[in-house]
Amino acid sequence: MRQLFSEAENIIGTKLGSKNPTYAEILKNLAILYIANGEYDEAFDALEEAGAIWQERIGKRNNLNSAVVNVLKGNIYYKRKQYDKADNFYKSAKKRYEDFFSTKHPEYVRVMSKLSRTYYMSGDIRRAERTIVEVLKNYKKFIQVYFPALSERGKAKFWNTIKTDYEFFNTIALKLSSGDNDYIGEIFNNALLTKALLLNSSIKIKKRILSSNDEELISIYNGWLEKKEILTYVLSMSSQELAESGINQETLTKEVESLERELSQRSEFGGKSESVTWDLVQNALQPGEIAMEMVRFRHFDHNFTDSVMYAVLYVSDEKKSKPQMILLNNGKDLETRYLKYYRNSMKFRLEDGYSYEAFWKPIHESLPGTPKIFLSPDGVYNQVNIESMKNPEGNYLLDDANLILVSNTKDIFNTRLNPRQVQEKKGELQ
Repeated sequence: MRQLFSEAENIIGTKLGSKNPTYAEILKNLAILYIANGEYDEAFDALEEAGAIWQERIGKRNNLNSAVVNVLKGNIYYKRKQYDKADNFYKSAKKRYEDFFSTKHPEYVRVMSKLSRTYYMSGDIRRAERTIVEVLKNYKKFIQVYFPALSERGKAKFWNTIKTDYEFFNTIALKLSSGDNDYIGEIFNNALLTKALLLNSSIKIKKRILSSNDEELISIYNGWLEKKEILTYVLSMSSQELAESGINQETLTKEVESLERELSQRSEFGGKSESVTWDLVQNALQPGEIAMEMVRFRHFDHNFTDSVMYAVLYVSDEKKSKPQMILLNNGKDLETRYLKYYRNSMKFRLEDGYSYEAFWKPIHESLPGTPKIFLSPDGVYNQVNIESMKNPEGNYLLDDANLILVSNTKDIFNTRLNPRQVQEKKGELQ
């Protein structure tokens, strides 16, 4: 690929001249390749040249490319662990995106994500926390309002783009959570928002409407999808692009909301994903029940390490209690040697004397009594059957524990306390 870029650089430089914006674009792409290969000096030189071309041709005021150049320069200094210099370039890019777009624009949010990591590595954990919280608030709005209209591939791509920021938040929250259950509650809330996001998006809505045999309703739904897709695209456009395209974002938004209201009246359809928090889940619990969310994440230190952790978050039916956390630090072992041992035991029908100790005992010992547990697994816990494991007394966990697997513990609230979804979900929980 590097050879192809170099050839393109030579061809365009020869035919169009070395001051052409297309040549600057090639230089920028070369710089990205240099950065990936650790050739930072070469990358910086390419960005300097590209930036000079764009400034000469476009000028300073309308030169959005300068933000792209500054982000890439910031990446270079971040990789070199020169966080103060990275901070300066990221802030310059942030200001340019804010001037061109808004604080809700995806590029602005991405720069904020980079800044939060720079603050963290500079030792300013509180500022890093405030910044990443702002980033996650933007993601939450996007997930609730725009996510349902994306294609399945678009949803997967979006989730892969943002999921590392949730992992990063977890690292910060663990550092700050000593004696503070509010941070544990935020990790829980994030899990409720994002767990099984791709699985639970708009499949049920689509299936219900398309199987209704109501041609008018189906037409309204398809029209809503089309306008939502346009609205999602409009989010990434500048004011100048909006003016040139003739699209009125406010009018389009109102049209989408009007279609959502009509769909709501005709099909119990909700245009926005409801925000369910841990306290709502708690209110739905009955005596002796626990809602448990597992969250797999990697520890962050400049980059994400191979240190895998599982935050086992749970809330009981005691209304004044706050979420508790059981932290499993040996995620890598669970996902490698313990998983291999479990699979071999199942495959060759061997007596399994380790899996219970590794996967469930640390959790069981921290729980009050023998509750009924609604468990939303994550990571390796989706690859093992906890109920089939035997405790030291030789009893299957299935016999000793009342364990019910759910994709997301907000299903408890949706089934028991959310009137709009009671009929739809009736009977799903035992």
